[in-house]
Amino acid sequence: MYSAKVTEHINQGAKLFASKEYEQAASQYADACAAFNEEHSRDDPDLLLQYGKLLFEDAMAKSSVLGGISGMRAKGDAEKEANQLENPEEEEEQEDDGFAFHEGVAEEEEEELDHDENNIKNSENGGEQGYLDAANEDDEDAANEDASADEGNASDDSEEEEEAESETEFEAAWKVLELARLLYEDEVKKHEEEKKQLKEPYLDSDADVPKTKYVESLKKLADTFDLLGEVSMESENLPQASSDFKQCLDLRQQLYHKDSSAHIASAHVKFALAAGFFYTTREDAAKSIKQAIKITETLAKAADADADADKKNDYTSMLGELNDKYAELTRDILEEQDEQQRMMQTIMSQFMG
Repeated sequence: MYSAKVTEHINQGAKLFASKEYEQAASQYADACAAFNEEHSRDDPDLLLQYGKLLFEDAMAKSSVLGGISGMRAKGDAEKEANQLENPEEEEEQEDDGFAFHEGVAEEEEEELDHDENNIKNSENGGEQGYLDAANEDDEDAANEDASADEGNASDDSEEEEEAESETEFEAAWKVLELARLLYEDEVKKHEEEKKQLKEPYLDSDADVPKTKYVESLKKLADTFDLLGEVSMESENLPQASSDFKQCLDLRQQLYHKDSSAHIASAHVKFALAAGFFYTTREDAAKSIKQAIKITETLAKAADADADADKKNDYTSMLGELNDKYAELTRDILEEQDEQQRMMQTIMSQFMG
């Protein structure tokens, strides 16, 4: 049970979360965490887990405006490409780091020389206005160039600030969730004696409620690893995401039935998405997708037996996507194996003379 002060922050945070005001909701949970710490001189992992989840939701909501972190980076590149397409002359001048001669530049220099000669003649005739006009024109050109540069720099700074802010929010979510993970691991160790009286899987179904502190802590630890993996994926830290999802998968295989749990199928898919980017773990990713396909087929049959048309359609759609992903992974594996074999043959033929 939480104190009235902590409970008030939790209730306010829940209301704000329901209205998708994630930043304000996260602020309420931050206050709840601080109030609990002040009262008990320790952190509460349950509050930290919810706080980290809200920070992640807030970061996702903000980054989705520009299509995520990668979208933010791509936005600047796309604007540069568009500008280069509209002004190919500028692109040519900017890309060439060496000396380059352009007819347009020569003509401009020639005009400037003519302009200076006229000013000199006017000056010799006592007409100082020529120099004044030239100076005014130069000042105006310089002012316009400075204004354009300032606008461009302001735009670039704004984009960099938005990207940095979103990355910082993802990092903040990860740090809060990492602290929750450490506390849940302590809870698991604290109640590890209960494990001797238990048999895997610890829960009868996905909807089953833990009946011991050990299983409850283990379930929350698995959920924390799942969220940590999500944050790492969005931050494009794929090795960390792969590790976090693998930890989540291992824990959920202790908690739920391996052949019929949607939680395990989800963990398999997430691990495969992260691990599939690397050659060394691509086979493990393919195996995980295969397992997810088997579980989803089981769930589809159960939904069919219950005459649940909506669930049946969802599982059918899911199976199509999973089979496509499995085919993609196996194709990549075969192509890489062929490439390695060709390389070995080339090396051996060179070695043999």
